Amino acid sequence: QIMNFASEILRTKFLTTSDQVEVTDVEWNEGVKRSIALLEKELEMCEEMATSIKNSVGKKKLQSAINYVLDMDKEEYRRKLENETLLKKAKDAIFLRDRAMILKYRIAALKSRQCKSSENKQYCPEAFLNVIAEKLTYTAVMFIQVELLNEFFFQFPREVDNRLVYEMDRQQIQQFARENPPILRHLELQERKMKLEEVMDKLNYLVRRQADRQSYSSNTTKSNPYM
Repeated sequence: QIMNFASEILRTKFLTTSDQVEVTDVEWNEGVKRSIALLEKELEMCEEMATSIKNSVGKKKLQSAINYVLDMDKEEYRRKLENETLLKKAKDAIFLRDRAMILKYRIAALKSRQCKSSENKQYCPEAFLNVIAEKLTYTAVMFIQVELLNEFFFQFPREVDNRLVYEMDRQQIQQFARENPPILRHLELQERKMKLEEVMDKLNYLVRRQADRQSYSSNTTKSNPYM
């Protein structure tokens, strides 16, 4: 039941918060810087991988394989190149070269005057998405902290009191309490204690009754010696 209470409270808060994304000049500039840094890091990785492929294969052999991939209709290349591993490395090298070229174009665009203002965000998608991701992360944290946790901690104990104290009978309260293992063990010990006390009371009653019978029999014998 505790889980049900918590789920109901959280569900009511999912749609209560909306945040319109507004980007300030400072946030935009920081987003541009982060985007440039990420693209430059990816460009560096592409160049390192391309250099690694070139060193492992050899510049001339790799260039020959690249020519084969780019011009596969020529019969002369089809006959000369039959190494599948080399062919795969050539395709990887072409991909890395094209990717590096795109990254250089995008870095140049982000560093251009056009991307200095958020008004031109349609021309700078990397910066815009970076800023949006940062804003959404901040909004999510604030939503969880303010709208969910604070409200939850305020409302939850009151919901528990309302539903447990005022809407449940004694049997339901006991059943609810037994859902907590430590309380369940305590209740079981209490029940055992009560049963033992009940047994002790009955035994004491039987002992007293037996003693009374013996006392009555003894007194009767003394009062009538001919019996």
